Amino acid sequence: MADWSYCEYRIAGDPEELDRLFGIMQKVENAESGPWLWALMTEINGEEAEDARGQWSELKREEDCISFIFEGAYRTYIEEWDEVCDNFETLCPYFEGVRWAYELAQKRENPEKGWFPNKYYLDMRYSEDEDDEAGSFRTLEDVYKRIEELTGTKISSEEDVEALRSALEEKNDDTFILIYEIEEIPRGGSGSHTLFPWGDMSDWEIEEVDDDIPKDTSGMTSMQSMFLLSGETTLDLSSFDTSKVVNMSLMFGYCSDLTTLDLSSFDTSKVVDMSNMFEGCSALSTLDLSSFDTTNVTNMREMFIGCTELTTLDLSSFDTSKVTDMEAMFVGCDSLKTVIMKNCSAATVEKIKSVLPKGVEIIR
Repeated sequence: MADWSYCEYRIAGDPEELDRLFGIMQKVENAESGPWLWALMTEINGEEAEDARGQWSELKREEDCISFIFEGAYRTYIEEWDEVCDNFETLCPYFEGVRWAYELAQKRENPEKGWFPNKYYLDMRYSEDEDDEAGSFRTLEDVYKRIEELTGTKISSEEDVEALRSALEEKNDDTFILIYEIEEIPRGGSGSHTLFPWGDMSDWEIEEVDDDIPKDTSGMTSMQSMFLLSGETTLDLSSFDTSKVVNMSLMFGYCSDLTTLDLSSFDTSKVVDMSNMFEGCSALSTLDLSSFDTTNVTNMREMFIGCTELTTLDLSSFDTSKVTDMEAMFVGCDSLKTVIMKNCSAATVEKIKSVLPKGVEIIR
């Protein structure tokens, strides 16, 4: 599954324009697509916007703004919300958002409203017995006070934080204390996508990516993100032993140059997670998964999202009896014409059919 940002958004401007946008968002929210940003941009601009991967919730028309919670894949999508508001003369989006997995904390403040006054973001794990602590604060002193409350250690400076971090890491390598300055994003800007807890990154060592295909996979239980962003046009996986693999999430994510993929030798009998497995494989036109055993799979969320050139898909052996999440499984598969399901149960066919784009032919 993608790493998601969590944002609080507010859009301000002329009341009549706010009413217009709110009405459009309600229309999209109640449509078959649901409250996805790509669907909103398509509705407004009349053009497909499949890369706008995020959805809103808790939509409200407040007295002076439209407010909602927005969750987006990998980033905050402020550029796209700017583009939405550019269709109106006075509207402007303001937000505060974080993306935990990639250390991102951003905001755009409305000086008149003071909606997002916090300047620092704390992310920490101080004990294996406690959940992670995360939150935003107005001052560093407030951050220090919160760390002190959680750990019982007196904190009044950066040096105190470093000393506590070292002491915690000696006891447990999984602990961490990260403090980010929330980055202000001006109108028309996207931000750096990277913030620095203490100091800069000038002395960081960058590890080279090894593109070699593993020779022995017999002991692997996870192949998550294994070929993520690979620039290969084809992959020879005939020697892969996947008999113990449980997680194939994002395995071929954003392999946008991949034109052919033979997975006939894959043993997927133990796989539980296939979410985002082929996300962004935008050059694949056909995909034969007829050999896949999916009897234990529970997650197929966004499995083929962004496979824009895919026309034919063979799911002849699919069993979705244990699948609980198929949300956005085929979003962006606008070229898909045929899905082959020759050996599938009626229940599986109906389940797949419910998430397919309109007009796709199912062959049984």
